[in-house]
Amino acid sequence: MLHRLIAETVATAVSEGVELEPVKGIDVSKVTLSTKFDDSEVERQFGNLVEVARSGLPHKTHSGVYYNLRVRRQSTESVEILTPIIDRADRCGLEPRALRNLRVTLDRLENDPTQMSPALMEALA
Repeated sequence: MLHRLIAETVATAVSEGVELEPVKGIDVSKVTLSTKFDDSEVERQFGNLVEVARSGLPHKTHSGVYYNLRVRRQSTESVEILTPIIDRADRCGLEPRALRNLRVTLDRLENDPTQMSPALMEALA
C-alpha cells in the first residue's frame, strides 16, 4: 500500500512538472506503479523514509496521524493535504486510487473513532 501511495504521489508530481531530488539517499523518483520490489527492498526503502521523516524528532515513535486520531482525539490534516494531490492527479488523467482510499479511511476514522481497529491504528503508527 505504501508503495502505491508513493507511486501515485510521484506520478502526480512528475505530471505537474515537479523535479524530484533524492533525500538522504532515498530517490522516490524511481518509484512507479510498475516498479517491482521484493519484500526486503520494500522494507529497506520505506523504512528509510520513516527514519528520515523522524530524524529531526528522535523522541517521536508514532506518526502525527496516529497521535491526532488515537491520543489527541482530533482530526488530521489529511483532507487538506490529500485533496489537492488527488485533484491534480485527476486533472493529469491519473487514477489515484490508493490516495483516494487513504483519504476516505482517514475521514471515516476522524468521524467515527469506533472504526479504529488495533491493526489499522498500528498501520498508521
